[in-house]
Amino acid sequence: MIDFRNQNPFYETLFQTIEQKADVEFDPEALGAIIGFEVGGPIALRTATHSKICVTSELAMYPEQMISAEGLQRYELMTEGHFELEVARTLLTAVGAMSLSTMLGDGHTIDVSAVTGSDGPAMVVLSLYARIKFEGSSYGIYRLSPAM
Repeated sequence: MIDFRNQNPFYETLFQTIEQKADVEFDPEALGAIIGFEVGGPIALRTATHSKICVTSELAMYPEQMISAEGLQRYELMTEGHFELEVARTLLTAVGAMSLSTMLGDGHTIDVSAVTGSDGPAMVVLSLYARIKFEGSSYGIYRLSPAM
């Protein structure tokens, strides 16, 4: 587990935005992994377990991340209420990896059947959850939901 009580100001702003908008409080510790995302492991997450909210907590730090279709220079991904933790982590890791090589944006649908199998949805849709200005740059959070 990663202790986020002493997190950096960017992530503090990002997580406060979600806490206020969703009226939740994040768990004090994040989910990390021995094998990091940058070498193929699962992405680090912040969670609000009781509300089934999971938010990536490292994507915006990767300079390889593509600018979003809405012009956001960096962004994180989240799930809210639709998925159990392991399915959410699988989805967020896969779509997070995609964000390093593909422009993503509001309303985009993604076929995730290869990573979820029968445990999750075949398709997800992205929606822009929030825009954040930090030190003169535009950041954001995209929410993944099952595509209907």
